[in-house]
Order: sequence, then structure tokens, then C-alpha cells
Amino acid sequence: MKRKILFLCLSILWISNFNSALGSMTAPGHPLAVGEFFPDISLSPLFEENDRAYLGIAKGQYFTVNDIQADLVLVEIMNVHCASCKKQAPVLNELFALIDADQQVRSKIRILAVAVGNTDKEIAVFKKRFKVPFPLVGDPNYMVWDATGRSGTPLSIYVRRNRDAKTAVVVGSHLGFQAQAKLLFDEVLPLLKTEPSAFIKSTGIDSIAKTEPTPLFSEQKMMELMVMAIFKTGVAFDEIKSVALEDGGAIYISNGKKDGKPVRLFIKPVYRFLPCDACHDAQFFYIFQSDGKIVDFVPIQLTKYGNQPFTEKDTNKLRGRFVGKNISDLFVFDPAVDAVSAATITSSVVYKAFSEGKALYEELKKQGQY
Repeated sequence: MKRKILFLCLSILWISNFNSALGSMTAPGHPLAVGEFFPDISLSPLFEENDRAYLGIAKGQYFTVNDIQADLVLVEIMNVHCASCKKQAPVLNELFALIDADQQVRSKIRILAVAVGNTDKEIAVFKKRFKVPFPLVGDPNYMVWDATGRSGTPLSIYVRRNRDAKTAVVVGSHLGFQAQAKLLFDEVLPLLKTEPSAFIKSTGIDSIAKTEPTPLFSEQKMMELMVMAIFKTGVAFDEIKSVALEDGGAIYISNGKKDGKPVRLFIKPVYRFLPCDACHDAQFFYIFQSDGKIVDFVPIQLTKYGNQPFTEKDTNKLRGRFVGKNISDLFVFDPAVDAVSAATITSSVVYKAFSEGKALYEELKKQGQY
């Protein structure tokens, strides 16, 4: 029996390393479609007076895209560590200048950048470095990114304000780097000529669905990885069963014994796109006990700059941030301390997944899994 388990473990390790080397080529999530409503999510107050005046927002005001005083808003979904977003910054600065120089449209079009998963400090550094003349607000908890389709970045979403209905309607979008500001300017101008109501879908309902990458492994291979992980915890168990979750995902549950005492383990697979147009998605799973204690963190695919796979040292840094903590703890990502070198975006996404653990724990309690 021991020989069989050892063979299984070695086979899984080989499969894991092989797939990590290949990387996931899954396309990123799909952005909001034309005719859908832009999510009515509150954004943090703007610090700079010029930014508030530009958008028509009061001091200290939490605001939505629909509050912006303009007919058309270009919402730029980005991340300060995304290489393409850095290339995009000078182009958007030039677009800002083109709009400002045109007397007929300068009061009708506004640009707003939303920095996914970034802190105020990171945003301030980016804005200063690239001399960004328009407002750049944070989306530290990925709320805007989740609601707009979890797409790659940079993503430009063109939004028309429907003032009569007090809604903001998506009238176009562009995923990826745009090299020429003049072409972008020419693309947005015609969007001012059509009434926003003409774009709205007949249902009038935002139909965007949250998307996740395709798992690298089949369910059978995932089950094998889970077996090995549970084996490492020292728990003797009989089976692993899958339980459906409200978001459409699943969690795996195993009952067993350790040191003669009953143990109930929960294994949560995580598959996430990254806010980056050139990054492989993040895939891993973690294990926690019925008391909420996290006992393991197992990477399937985690990469850093250049889509290079995490080293054992990289994995151990993140593992040390979570193992031994409680799934209901508050996990706040500090890029200066918590990020794996050259993998800030990936590290942030992993933290986001763990920050959702409290809600997961509560859902399992409601299901009677404890």
C-alpha cells in the first residue's frame, strides 16, 4: 500500500511540473457587452481638487460612473504593474490632450482610470511617474473588475450616461494596448451622436456572468493532487466528496482521523484570471479544517514576470502568509511586504481569493457542513 501511495505521489509531482511548464493559454474573461449597464459600484472619493472638478464630483463624495458630469466616459480598467498598461499611459495622456483641445467635445468626454487590486500609494507613484492628467481611482477589492467581466488589462470601456433613466450604458470597448491616440479619438467621437437608449438591450438587464479560466487538470487529476495533499497532513481518510457552491464552483470535503481524533477537511480549488493581458491565470487550492484553520496551500499554476513559474521559495513565501491562519481572518494585501518578487499581480489575486474565505466559511455553515 505504501509503495502504491509513493508511486501516486511521484506521478502527480511529474504531472504538476509538466503542466506548470506548459502554462495555461486560456483567454481572459469577457468584458461587458454593448447595451449592458455599467455596474453601479461606488468609487472612493478623489483626493485632488483638479480631479474632482474634471469629473464634477464633490469633495469627500463616493461616486459611480453615472455621477460623472459628461456624456461619454472612457473607463480604463488597468493595473499599475501591468506592462501593457504602462505602455498605454502615454497614449491616454495624448488622448486627454486631443479631447481638451477640441472645443466641441471637451466638456462631453471624460477619462477615468480604475486601478484593479492596487493601493493608493501604488496609484500615486504610477500617476506621478507617467504624469497622468486624469483621475485614477483604486479598485483594491476587485469589485469593478469582477463586475465588468474579469477581463485582461488594459481594457477601455466606453460608457454613455443616460441622464433621463439615470443609468450608464456600455456603448463599446477595446481590450489590449492601443498604440495611436488619434485612432482612439476617432473611435469614440461617433459614440456621442447616438442616444444611449438606442444601445440598451431589449431586456434592459446587465447579463454579464463572472468567468473563470478552464482548469489545467481534469477532475480526476485534481482529485489525485488532493489525495496527496491530504496524505501530507497526516490525516487518514476514506473518500473525498464534491459539494456545489452558490457561485457555481465547488468545494471538496473529506472526513478522516488524525492521532485517533476525527478530522473534517475542506479543499477549495481556485481558478482566477489576472488583470493583465500577458499573464497566465492563477490556479491553486487550499485546505482548511472545520475550525477554519488553514493547513495547506498547493499551487497548480502560479507565475511571475515573463510567465516564469514560481520557485519553491516563492511558493513558501505565500504559504507562510496563510497556513496556520483562520479562513475567516481578514487578509489585507500589502505589496511592499506580501508580494512575491516580480509577481505582485499574482500575489494580489491569491490574497483576494483568501479574503473571500470568510464568506465561504459562512456559506458552508448554512449548508450544515460543520
